Amino acid sequence: MSTTSIANTNDETLREVIEATGRYRYHIKYEGVKISHMLHVLVAQHQLGASDNRLREIADILGEKLEPAHTKDPSHEPITHDTWQTLMGKQIRFIELAEFFDKELDDRFNGDKKALLVEYLPQLIDGMSAIATHGIIHLGYALRSPSKQSIADALALMVFSYKTLGHMNANKHQIIEDNESSIDPYIGCNELVQLLKFVQKDAVDLALRVTEESGGKSLYGYFSRHMSVLHSHPEMQEKLQTYARRITTIERVRDNQLMDLSHALSVACLLAYDGTISEPDNFFLLHGVTSSWALREVLRYLKDEINPTLLRSILYAHVLTILAVYIIEDMPDITLRNGQMPLFNIHSDDNNNSDLPNWSDIIKLAIASDDDHLPKLVFSCYDDEEHYGVPIPNIYRLTSARKVGLLEWN
Repeated sequence: MSTTSIANTNDETLREVIEATGRYRYHIKYEGVKISHMLHVLVAQHQLGASDNRLREIADILGEKLEPAHTKDPSHEPITHDTWQTLMGKQIRFIELAEFFDKELDDRFNGDKKALLVEYLPQLIDGMSAIATHGIIHLGYALRSPSKQSIADALALMVFSYKTLGHMNANKHQIIEDNESSIDPYIGCNELVQLLKFVQKDAVDLALRVTEESGGKSLYGYFSRHMSVLHSHPEMQEKLQTYARRITTIERVRDNQLMDLSHALSVACLLAYDGTISEPDNFFLLHGVTSSWALREVLRYLKDEINPTLLRSILYAHVLTILAVYIIEDMPDITLRNGQMPLFNIHSDDNNNSDLPNWSDIIKLAIASDDDHLPKLVFSCYDDEEHYGVPIPNIYRLTSARKVGLLEWN
C-alpha cells in the first residue's frame, strides 16, 4: 500500500468535541430537510490529521448553522424493545431513540457494539436511501468515533429517517456453488457503470413522473421530495428493482468475494461522480460516494457476523439507493475520464502517480477547508487507497485533487 495512517493520535479531544456538539447540544436536523454533518466532518478531519485546535474550530463553524437540540416531552412513554419500531420513519423523538440504543448497548449487550449492530442493522439497512443516505453515512463515521454515543446516535438516525425502496433477496438457485467457476467481483464495477448508462436512456419517463409529482426541482428541498415519491410508489420501486437485478455479480460471486464486490460497486459510484464532466462535482452523487465508503466501513466491521444471504440483500439495497439518486439528479452523462476502468492489485511501484498532486498537498487543503463535504470525500478516497491499494489510473487521487482545486474538473 502507498498510504499510511496519518490520523491525529489524540482521540480524547475528538471524543470531547463530539459529545459536546452531539444530541444534547444540536438537533440532528436543521433548515427543515438537512442533516447535521458534525460527526462526519470531525471524524474525517481527525483521520486526516487535523489538530485538536482545528477540530474545535470546525465544531464552532459547523455549529453556527445548526439548530438547538429539541427538548424531550415528559408525557411520552419510554421507548422500549417492543415499541421502537413504531417510530420508524416518523422523524420524531431522536434523543429518546438514541438513549434507547444507549441502554440497549450498555444493559442488554454489555457494551458489545457488534452485538448491537447484528441485532438492529438487518431491520434498518433497507432504509439507507432515506434523507440523502445520511443514516448509513452516520453509522460509518460512528465506527471511527471514540465516543460510544455515536453508535447509538447513528442507529437512532436510521430509525428516525427510515424509508425503503423495497427489499431484495438473491435468487438462491443462481448463486454459484463451491465447485463452479467463480467470476471476478470487479466485474461489478463495470456492471454498475453500464447500468447507469442504460438507466439514463430507459428511465426517462420514470424521472419525469418523479419530478412532476414532487413539484419540480425549483423548490427548496427538491431531493427529499423526489426521493419521497420513489418511497411512496411500489410500482416505481419495482422498476428500480428490475434495474438492480442487472447487477448479476451480486448473485454470481462466491460468498468470500462479496466484500470485494462491495468495493467494486463503490468504485463505480466514484467513477460516476468523477465522470459527470458536463455537470461536475454533483452534490448528491457525492453522497453516493461517501455512503458507499460508510457502507463498506460497516461491512468490514461486521464481516464475520453478517451471513452471505443478508450481505447480498444489503448490496442490492445499495444499488437501489444509487439508482434512485442518479434518477433524481436527472441522470447526467457519465464519461470514463481515462477511457478505462481502474485496475486493482497491479504492482506498479506507484509509477502511475508521478504526475499527480501528492497526498500531503491534497490533505493540507482538505484540513483547511470549512466545507462539510470536501474533507469527507478526500478522507474516503485516502482511506480506500490505504485498504485496497493504488489503482491504475488512480481514481482516488485524481478525484481528490479535483475536489480540493489542484486539478480542473473539466
